[in-house]
Amino acid sequence: MEPVSRDTYGMDLLIVRPRPGEEELSFYVQLKNTTTVAPDIAKPHFSYQFKHRTHLEHLTVARESVKALLIVMVTDPDQSQWTTGGHEALSIVKSCYWANLEGHVIGDGVKSPTVHVPIANRFDAPAILDLLARLEAKQPL
Repeated sequence: MEPVSRDTYGMDLLIVRPRPGEEELSFYVQLKNTTTVAPDIAKPHFSYQFKHRTHLEHLTVARESVKALLIVMVTDPDQSQWTTGGHEALSIVKSCYWANLEGHVIGDGVKSPTVHVPIANRFDAPAILDLLARLEAKQPL
């Protein structure tokens, strides 16, 4: 993971997998957090509202090379409810979810647009490997 130090294009991280002798695989990530949404696992998605339209606009661009994903972490307003720390580890007990919003249409005049984030798209280590495998196979995300 490479942090993107300037928020010029609305991206926070670049996730890269080196491939010796070949072009590396990578995708951008825009990180968001919400304390107002509690995803219902019985439903296919939850709604996330952007505070600024431009943050979503960066994610809707059709990209041929480096794709861009939204990552939403869902947490309790009280940080002690979702993190514990000690000398051995920092544990986070809530989930992150990803969405590919490429091609998403934003309504005219909407300043704080809302998108649907699939519950099935948990963002964790196996998900990163799966996303990179899809990129390598040139499959849609």
